[in-house]
Amino acid sequence: IEKLPEELYNLQTLEVLVAPGNKITTLSEDVDRLYNLKEIWLGENEIESLPGTLCMLSSLQTLSLFKNKLSSLPSGIANLQSLKLLSIQSNRFTALPADICKLCNLQVLHVGDNVIHELPDNITKLTKLRVLSISASHFKVFPAQVLHLWGLEEL
Repeated sequence: IEKLPEELYNLQTLEVLVAPGNKITTLSEDVDRLYNLKEIWLGENEIESLPGTLCMLSSLQTLSLFKNKLSSLPSGIANLQSLKLLSIQSNRFTALPADICKLCNLQVLHVGDNVIHELPDNITKLTKLRVLSISASHFKVFPAQVLHLWGLEEL
């Protein structure tokens, strides 16, 4: 599958979207019409960018986008206040947007296997973070901010 059908965005009761391991390159701007969406699983695709309308999905709890071609997230990512899991490992990120640190309910963050050299200083604001995956990143020194994530259970 290279593209999700436009009719999919009419399924307003849809809560989980699962389509990993395809050749999807983008999500439609109409993704905000899926306002009941709680989980998006689109790992192992070829997504290069995400529409800003994704950030209007206020019920979204899981956003799994590992092994794509992403180098950035939409500027409104901080609006996803229900987000508990964000998986963006194995993409093309060179830096993490500081707005990730405004996701106050985030519990699981997978950012490893990118070209990230440092974590944002305010990552310590993620007080509910339990799992942080930073393996295969390009840190020259261990990120000291991690030592202040008191609730961390898995690193």
